[in-house]
Amino acid sequence: MRWIKRGIRGKNVNVLDVSSIENEEIHWIVEKGNNVYAVQMQLDEMHLLPFFPNVQLLILTGGMPDDNDFSALYSNDKLRELVLDYEETDSDEDGIRIDLFPNLDYVLSRSNLNICSSNIISNSSKIDILNYYKNGRPKKITIPASIDICRPKTGIFFSTEAQTPAAELLVYLLREIDSYLLENGYMISRYTNELDEIGIIPICMSKEMIDHGFYKERKYVNKKKRYADLRLHLDYECFVEGPESKRREMCYDNIKAAGEYISSKTSSFDIQQFLNDVRTAIHIS
Repeated sequence: MRWIKRGIRGKNVNVLDVSSIENEEIHWIVEKGNNVYAVQMQLDEMHLLPFFPNVQLLILTGGMPDDNDFSALYSNDKLRELVLDYEETDSDEDGIRIDLFPNLDYVLSRSNLNICSSNIISNSSKIDILNYYKNGRPKKITIPASIDICRPKTGIFFSTEAQTPAAELLVYLLREIDSYLLENGYMISRYTNELDEIGIIPICMSKEMIDHGFYKERKYVNKKKRYADLRLHLDYECFVEGPESKRREMCYDNIKAAGEYISSKTSSFDIQQFLNDVRTAIHIS
């Protein structure tokens, strides 16, 4: 159990992640759960919800719920925001009935099948759905499954387009940077007043994929739209086969190249401060 930050509707919120509760933490939940208003848990942990009777924001991740879990979920009458951060692709048979929450006004879901189909049409809440499936097949995919849809907002977005195992290794390093910026309150305004959002997305794919024309680099800075999107190649074989220290250096060099391009297009971008913070975050001397 731990407190984490999540980004919901443009706001950063402190959320209690109750996944993998230790026995000694049960006493704290019984004593303090009444004062917790934002919770993240797996579907098969929903039976714990009665310990948090005043939850208004609930983030649900994967799992195998049973009837007791659903009963506990639907007993909550104060829920206002619901995030379904898992990917049902086959059927809405076990979809959440959002009509059973009288005060619900916002739903964010990875898949349309996470919600009972009739509710999507009839419910008056604002519903944001990222991916659509029909008969087990995707109809429209708008966000990769690996992206954290509740990412806290700093104005700087780190992600990756990468093959396994590079994807997992890169995500680990990029999350270190994300966490460092967030924990220190370093927003994009620390580095520039000309952009509202910067996306830096290293591409780490095999040479075969690159040679076939997939995953081309992207260098985009638009001061009018106040947005930058940088996607630069990172050598897959060197990254996967190298030691951790080498991977950290390669990740830093990729982000440095992206920062240098932004600096060349945006005079206010404080690249030195940005790179100092990135070095500190991933322990590059």
